[in-house]
Amino acid sequence: MKEKAVIDLGTNTFHLLIFRPLGEQSIEPIFKQRIFVKLAEEGIEQIGGKAQERALAAMRKFATILSDRGVQEVRAIGTAALRKANNSSLLVQQIKEQTGIAVSVISGMQEAQHIADGVRSVWSHSEESALIMDIGGGSVEFIMSEPEKLSWMVSLPIGVAILHRDFHHRDPLHAEEEAALRTFLRKELVAVEEELKEHSVTRLIGASGTFDVIADLFSLPEENYVEAKPERIADTLESIVHMSVAERRAHPAIPASRVDMITVAVILIQEVLALARFEEVGISKYALKEGLALNF
Repeated sequence: MKEKAVIDLGTNTFHLLIFRPLGEQSIEPIFKQRIFVKLAEEGIEQIGGKAQERALAAMRKFATILSDRGVQEVRAIGTAALRKANNSSLLVQQIKEQTGIAVSVISGMQEAQHIADGVRSVWSHSEESALIMDIGGGSVEFIMSEPEKLSWMVSLPIGVAILHRDFHHRDPLHAEEEAALRTFLRKELVAVEEELKEHSVTRLIGASGTFDVIADLFSLPEENYVEAKPERIADTLESIVHMSVAERRAHPAIPASRVDMITVAVILIQEVLALARFEEVGISKYALKEGLALNF
């Protein structure tokens, strides 16, 4: 089978995945690369000049990789920042002119569907119910996965780039900032809480990103899907909240690219865990780009 590629132009990170289709609902990943571009560095409503330069440089690099490998079938999608920014169409046009890659900006609901497809392809208990959560830079997607169907999904504008910009101004995070952030999140998560009350859900599944860091913190198996008990991770999550940037930077399991925003990401996870009595926390390495590849 010929190699194909998908590109996820996220708010914080651009991801390239080159793969081979292996029949229905299965892919063989061949090559992955991610480049941190931080499109929302100057705010999600307007992509700043430096962020545009980083984005174009990343896409030129991806285009070179694709050309060198002879990959001709490429699908590229933009998410929250490209949905929100008033100058995103110009960036999309520049990407097309400089690389030949056409970028489609998808809705939050389309994003949630691809995330669910990616997770469900590696989650062996898909006959059970779970709340799937994907933390992005500009948005967070929640999907209620039930046997044979997705009963509910929502995309909320509470991505970590937004939370970090609006609430994390002192280091380590000040008590007043933490309180304000938690109050804000509890209001934003009301719809998720109400949905959980209507379903008997005991499993939260986190899709990639910050959840990958959690897997590394606890040396969980290097598999596409793993699980841990919430109580096992609770104390460590709490300790991250109160770390200084120097402590986070020195931590062997926290990548340099996540040092700034992991504090607000952890608080978001804590607030979601508090919404229901979850018995398991699943971590899926398959998420948006894999779901997109499966539907190529």
